[in-house]
Amino acid sequence: MVSRASKLRVGLFVLVSVTVLFLFFFAVAGSEWFRTYDHYEIHYTGTSVNGLQVGGTVRFQGIDIGTVNRMFFHPQDVRTVIVEINVVEGTRIPADVEAQLVPVGITGLMQIELTGGSNEAQTLRPGELIPAGRSAFARLTQPAENIALGLEGLLDDVSAVLDVENRRQFAELLANLNAVVRENRESIGVILSNMEVASYHVAQSSVSFRSLVARLDEQTAELDLPELFDAINRTTEQAGRTIADIDLTVMQSRRNLVSSIEVLRETMIYLNDFAIQISENPGSLLRTRGGSR
Repeated sequence: MVSRASKLRVGLFVLVSVTVLFLFFFAVAGSEWFRTYDHYEIHYTGTSVNGLQVGGTVRFQGIDIGTVNRMFFHPQDVRTVIVEINVVEGTRIPADVEAQLVPVGITGLMQIELTGGSNEAQTLRPGELIPAGRSAFARLTQPAENIALGLEGLLDDVSAVLDVENRRQFAELLANLNAVVRENRESIGVILSNMEVASYHVAQSSVSFRSLVARLDEQTAELDLPELFDAINRTTEQAGRTIADIDLTVMQSRRNLVSSIEVLRETMIYLNDFAIQISENPGSLLRTRGGSR
């Protein structure tokens, strides 16, 4: 028979185990139970949300900020799917972000990635609409669609060029060209012969030019170029000294000429004064002569 003490120990063990288990679950999931969220909506029009599930991850710049709460069709537009997301309260969502659908590995599941955003943009209030971006598949297929459109336009242009009228004109052009060639066959033959002769003369001239260059090279090699350059340098230096001497002589002559001009100018001043005195008082010259006698 089980004693009362054994029952008490078993009961105490069960109570402690339940308490520890409760504390463990509270530590692991308690923060999620008491966390509050802000709600936003994303409208995907003409875009499949295949792979996106309720409870899926919502990320902003690679950081988990919330989950997908629910998905439903727009009441007035069956092409639009409304995705309601829960974002951790207090998370700033700029108005210029885009909500893109990105794959999660190779499982086929999708998650929402908020990309873009700037510090200057306004902050969305809870309940407002987050702009939907293109999915990764749409971004990959867009270049192919552009190439297809370009090829379609090219084919349209080719079809326009090869229509019945253009083909008829092209046939007439070929026929006219053929007739011109037949009528001027002899002239064309003469032209080709002249071109052949001209090509021969050009080839001969090229050979002569190469020979001339070779002879010039030989004659240049026979010259004592260093000695020639030294002589040129000596002549240049001597010419420089001669020019310097000439310059010095010119400077000295200039100074002498200036002195002579100065003396001549003073003489002219004296003669001018003397002429003025004679013209004003001719008797002074006579008195001067009489006094001298």
